Amino acid sequence: MHTSSAAASAERAEALFRRGAETARATDQSWRELYATGMLSLVMATRGDITALRARLDREQQRRRPHGWEGTYIAAGHHLARAFVAIEDFDTDAARAELDLLAPHEVTIEHWPLIAHLRAIAALVDETPSLGLESLSADIAAHSHRPPTSRAMTALLDSTRANLLLAAGRPERARDALRSSRRHRFAILARARAELALGHDSDAIALASPLALSEKPGPRARSEALLLVAIASHRAGQLEEARRAVREARVLLETFGLRRPLTTLPHEELAAVLRSAGADAEAVLAGTPHPFAGTIDAELLTAQELRVLAALRTTGRRAELASELHLSPNTVKTHLTGIYRKLGVGSRSEALAAAELRGILEREQGGQPPARDVDERAG
Repeated sequence: MHTSSAAASAERAEALFRRGAETARATDQSWRELYATGMLSLVMATRGDITALRARLDREQQRRRPHGWEGTYIAAGHHLARAFVAIEDFDTDAARAELDLLAPHEVTIEHWPLIAHLRAIAALVDETPSLGLESLSADIAAHSHRPPTSRAMTALLDSTRANLLLAAGRPERARDALRSSRRHRFAILARARAELALGHDSDAIALASPLALSEKPGPRARSEALLLVAIASHRAGQLEEARRAVREARVLLETFGLRRPLTTLPHEELAAVLRSAGADAEAVLAGTPHPFAGTIDAELLTAQELRVLAALRTTGRRAELASELHLSPNTVKTHLTGIYRKLGVGSRSEALAAAELRGILEREQGGQPPARDVDERAG
């Protein structure tokens, strides 16, 4: 589904549910009103209008509801909307509690892709992408007899998997996971993140810019696209463009009460762009998880960088590394700087720990214990 048609569908759905709620309220049909208001809240949640959604949920909380409404099939929209808000607050326990209320209906509920998505995103916010991949695979397998309800939901599941793979340090696999859903905004954003993780900054800009410049995708998608453009432009030395994009993103985030877009990109790079734009990066990012802090795979290191990384297992001295690898000390320093940046670390011991965690050197010979840390920093 094209971004423009997806936006139009969301607008039609919002208008339809709004009219439905008004009609049900006027005719005192409480269960129908419950369904319509819940679905209206869910549309607002998926668009990313969290400020308006919070106000709506507060108002709805004051209304008289049918006895025993919580946990019913008809109340699914309310529970899913609440889960979206909880994840925006990084309260994953509260989000899972809302999803658990719908557990009796998961076998038949048409919203199962949203439940699977939210469950996986909760794991991503908790910085446990491997658990998110497990839960997503289990949810999809449990519903293998019934496909997602639309192409948009298929794209949502594909992009969720891709984002989890990115957080797990598998950008190539993340990109491959999007082959069947390339044209939807969810998939476009995930593909742009993968290209960014692979160092293809111009490709990331080309993918994210149309969404960043359009009003149609909704505040969540647009703010995520602007942050992508900001980081990719900053890397490319296009500092004014990076500053403009991050400032526009901050306006959207503050206006619509969004926080989770700040977790969708490498934390340190986002902080650098914010500082470049004159923002207090520590204050803006305070309390935000950063699951994409080090999304690196072995293929992102050059062959020479892999050699230097392997040699780090025996020494941390640049002169000794240069002699062992037949390189100049300055060349070794350059390679160390690249390795540390790509791994998201600042020292030899951290680089070796990251390499072990991700299996980057598992095919290398040797495996000697690291020598005493000497001359750790690249600079």
